[in-house]
Amino acid sequence: MRSYLDELSKMLDSATLGMNDEALVRAPEGKWCAAEVLEHLRLTYTGTAKMLEKNRDKAVVEDAPIDERVHAARHLIFDEGKFFEGLQAPPFATPKTPPDAQVRTRVQEDLKRLAAAIDEAEQRLGKDANLGNHFALGPLNGEQWRHFHYAHGAHHAKQIEKLRAWTASA
Repeated sequence: MRSYLDELSKMLDSATLGMNDEALVRAPEGKWCAAEVLEHLRLTYTGTAKMLEKNRDKAVVEDAPIDERVHAARHLIFDEGKFFEGLQAPPFATPKTPPDAQVRTRVQEDLKRLAAAIDEAEQRLGKDANLGNHFALGPLNGEQWRHFHYAHGAHHAKQIEKLRAWTASA
């Protein structure tokens, strides 16, 4: 894994450090538990990896249009280093199964799959090529995909840390 994804892997391990299986599946009423947050992240990693793998046969990935909304979202993440606050996860990245503490292992495996898919796509299409279009950020090259997943994961690692503190005090 490259630096963004290496750091993300460590960040997720750190966020869940000391949480036993019971703590991973506990949450305040109406909120996701840490296992559900990790499952959400896992779904984004597998979704991106599948998209990159599906694009393997393409010599060029056609760019999606970039409008003002996409420019603003790209600026927030890539220039300001922030992430969207208060948005609901899209349906394709919403956990659909009961929380499972084993997701802690699976999320790391899927992060490795994502890293390998980005590396392979970059080798095939080039470092600056559009590897695939994100639904809110438009066309992204490999480093932008890594940066996006890092920013997204950092946002959720903070949520997991708050859940860890909540379960420790409950």
